[in-house]
Amino acid sequence: MDTSHAPIAPIDYVTKFGVPGKTHAEAISYVSYHLRALYKGGLIDLVRTEPRRGAVKHFYQLSEQFRELDVRDSLAMDQIAGLLEQARGPVDRVLKDVAEIVAKSGRPIHSDAS
Repeated sequence: MDTSHAPIAPIDYVTKFGVPGKTHAEAISYVSYHLRALYKGGLIDLVRTEPRRGAVKHFYQLSEQFRELDVRDSLAMDQIAGLLEQARGPVDRVLKDVAEIVAKSGRPIHSDAS
């Protein structure tokens, strides 16, 4: 998500960060899927929707308890979505696995509590 923790829509994410190896339309679908998986897993919140040309634009934001993470890497998002779909263990274990995926992605883990 955006390091400012402001709500972001899939199309805005694609415009700002891009998704290597995907066309613009594929990238929007790809990011939308992963944001929905993160939303279903409780890592992000749906903060508002806006009608846009016959569709609905969804705006997501990191859930309060996860705002110290920067989950921008598409591969990490894919791995996290898979982890959440398979999650059967304690939440602490899932969070540890998410942190490991983010760390391996090469993206820094930011802490707002400096």
